[in-house]
Amino acid sequence: PLLPYSSMLSNAFVWVMYGVMKDLPSVWASNAVGVLLGAYYFTTFVQHCGPMTSNLPGTVEQHLKGTSAIILFNLCLAASGVGSASDVIGKEGVV
Repeated sequence: PLLPYSSMLSNAFVWVMYGVMKDLPSVWASNAVGVLLGAYYFTTFVQHCGPMTSNLPGTVEQHLKGTSAIILFNLCLAASGVGSASDVIGKEGVV
């Protein structure tokens, strides 16, 4: 299933954003590896499963849209300049 890879990519990205905003290199650096590997695994899986695979929980397009929405939401939140943005992103990472 594609879900572990899209979740890995999304969650690692959230923690990279949190680490960058809180200036915690140990958090963002370790999760940057997760972003890279999650993107690689996601891409590799999609290349080998085919676009009309019926055994996925959801479609490839739904996973791509969901992952993109999470990444875009966090980028917008970080760029907004809201003082509590890092706290919101941190809580999102835990949930």
